[in-house]
Amino acid sequence: MSLPNTPVIASRTFTYMVNEKFRLNPDGQTLVLASGEVLRTTDFAQVATVQGHDAIGFNDDGSQMVALFGHSLIVYDAQRYITTRTFWPDCVQSSSQAKQIVYVAAHDQWVAKYDNKICALSINNRLNPPGQEGSPTPPVPLQPVSLPVTTQVVFTPLNQGGTTILAAEIDRQRGVLYLGGRRNMAGEVAVLSLADLSTIATIPLPSIREPLSLALNDAGDRLYVNQDGDGHRLEVVNTLTHSLLAPLAYPTDLFGTGYGLMDAKWIGNDKLLMTTRSNGELVTMATLDVLTGTGVRIADGAARFSPGQKLFISSDRTTAITNGFLNQTGSRLERIDLTQPIPRVVGTRANDELDGATFGMFGPGDDLMYFSGGIVVNPQTLMLAGFTGEGMQIPTPDGSTVYVLNRTRETLSVFDARTYQLRALYSVTGCFGQTVFAQLGTNSRDIVWTAGAGVCRVTVP
Repeated sequence: MSLPNTPVIASRTFTYMVNEKFRLNPDGQTLVLASGEVLRTTDFAQVATVQGHDAIGFNDDGSQMVALFGHSLIVYDAQRYITTRTFWPDCVQSSSQAKQIVYVAAHDQWVAKYDNKICALSINNRLNPPGQEGSPTPPVPLQPVSLPVTTQVVFTPLNQGGTTILAAEIDRQRGVLYLGGRRNMAGEVAVLSLADLSTIATIPLPSIREPLSLALNDAGDRLYVNQDGDGHRLEVVNTLTHSLLAPLAYPTDLFGTGYGLMDAKWIGNDKLLMTTRSNGELVTMATLDVLTGTGVRIADGAARFSPGQKLFISSDRTTAITNGFLNQTGSRLERIDLTQPIPRVVGTRANDELDGATFGMFGPGDDLMYFSGGIVVNPQTLMLAGFTGEGMQIPTPDGSTVYVLNRTRETLSVFDARTYQLRALYSVTGCFGQTVFAQLGTNSRDIVWTAGAGVCRVTVP
C-alpha cells in the first residue's frame, strides 16, 4: 500500500463488462448486474442468475427485489433470488425504457422512472392507486360464491375394482371427450359427448391395465392408447367406428432400460413423441412414426431424461416441453425442438421456483405455459413469467383470463391473465377424486375436469 490506512481492495476482472450497471442489496451480501448475474460481495463469485433488466431496486431490508424489463415488473425473493410474481403495470408503452426504480418504505410503494414518465405503485395493495382513495374495482369477496357442479361417473369406482382416470383427450371440433379408465377389472376407453357428458361408446382394451395416456391424431380418426406400455405397443382406436384396430408396435430396444411407456403425445407428421418409466435410472425419449413403426431417439439417444416425465406440445407442433418433477435434482423443465429430423434438447432449466410444473398446457399463441402449481412460464426461456394460484390453470383462447381449479380447496379462481390479479372466487363442491385433466369445454365459460372415476363440469358466470 502506498499510503497508510488505505482500504483493502477486492476485485475481479470481467472481460465482457462494458458500462455494466449494478445494484447492491441493502443486506450487503450480494450485488446484481444488469445482465442478471448475482455476485457475492466477498469475492464477486456468481451465486445466482435472474432475468436481465433495465432497472432494479430493493426494499429497505433487502428481502425483496423488483426488476423492470420492457413493460414487465418482476418481483424476486432477494435472499434466494427466485421469482415470486410478474406484473405488466398499465403505466407506459412497451417501447419505453425504465431508468430507475426505488422503494418508498413510508408508504410501502415503488416509484419507477421511464424515458418520459414516472409511475408509482404498491405491490401489496395493488387495487388502490397511490394518492387516490378507494379502489377502482370492487374487492374480491373473501367467501367464495357457490356454483352448481354437474358430475358424471364414467368408470367403475376404485373401491369396486375400478381406477382413477389417468388419461384424457379432447376433440372440440367434433364435440367429443375421450377418457381412459378401467371397468370390471379391464382397461377401457370411454367416448363422451362434450355437450352433456353422456357416454356415446365404450371400447374395451385387451389388458387389465388402465391407460396412462391418450393421443389423438390431427384428422381425429385415430386414438393411440398407451396402456401402461404393455407389450411394447400402443392400442389404436378407430374413432369413427369406436373399434380397435391392429396395435402399433415399437422397437423393444427403443428406450433402453425403460420399463414401459409413461406418456405419448401427437406431434404431427404422422408421429408420436413418447416418454418412458424406469426403476430410477435416467431414460431416453423417442419419436415413433405411426405409419412405419420406426422410432428415432431424441438427440440420437445422447440425451437422458428423468423417468416418468409428462409431455406438453405447442399448438404449432414445433416445441415439446417436458417436466422433471421426479428427478432427484429438483424441479426441472426441458425444451425440445421438434422441427429437426432428429429432435434435440435446446433448453434446460432447473430451479426451485419451477416447483409445481406437473400438469400444464400452452396458452394462446404458445407464448406462455400454465402449470398446476400456479406458475406461468415462458416456454422459450423457461423463466417464470408470473403466478396465479395453486391448481389446474386453464387459460381462455383470447388471452384475457386464467381459471384456476383447486381440487383440495374445491374452489375455482378467476385471474386477469395480464396482471395475474384475482377477479373472482367460486366454490365448486361435490366432485371428488384425483384430477389429471381440466380444460375448457364447449366455450370459454365451460370448464370440464376429471375427478376420480368420473368427470365434472361447471359454467362460470
